[in-house]
Amino acid sequence: MMKILFLLLISFNLFASPLDEFLKTTSFTADFKQFNYDSQGILIEKSLGFIKLKRPNHLLWHTKQPDEQILTINPNAIWLYDVELEQASKQNIKKIKNSPLYFLINGQAQQKIIFSHTKNNINWYKKTNNGQFKIIYFGFDNQGLKQLKLISENNILVVKFDEIKTNQSIDDKVFELELPNNVDIIE
Repeated sequence: MMKILFLLLISFNLFASPLDEFLKTTSFTADFKQFNYDSQGILIEKSLGFIKLKRPNHLLWHTKQPDEQILTINPNAIWLYDVELEQASKQNIKKIKNSPLYFLINGQAQQKIIFSHTKNNINWYKKTNNGQFKIIYFGFDNQGLKQLKLISENNILVVKFDEIKTNQSIDDKVFELELPNNVDIIE
């Protein structure tokens, strides 16, 4: 009887979708390459950086190149800091409730995310009608979230993740932005 129960538990886990597994993730860290294309598919900009995510409501999206920018989200605020411009803006976290960021930091979608297709060993799920984005694709491989593809009227944003680590401990202090004294703050 125990063998049957064990086999049933294993089989349920084997058939869990990559999206379901990602929704259970408590943390996610990775390096990223971000590609911004115009509506004709011409590359406009490429950026590099890293992401640290801790659920719920914690995100650090640090773009290192070409221009250093730091986006932090914690339960109190959203901060975007442009290092070169020496400028930071602060917003209420409620502003992202219907955005892809909300899904990432909380593992909850305001609208349904459905399976779309499999290509190059990546299972693609999509979410439509997302404010400024017509379609958002979430690409998963056997490591978890591997790519994001956000399609708007005028451009396509592709984010590819490498060096992925999940469910590791991350201190909340990582998500607190410490600004130099000379930074202009816009609230």
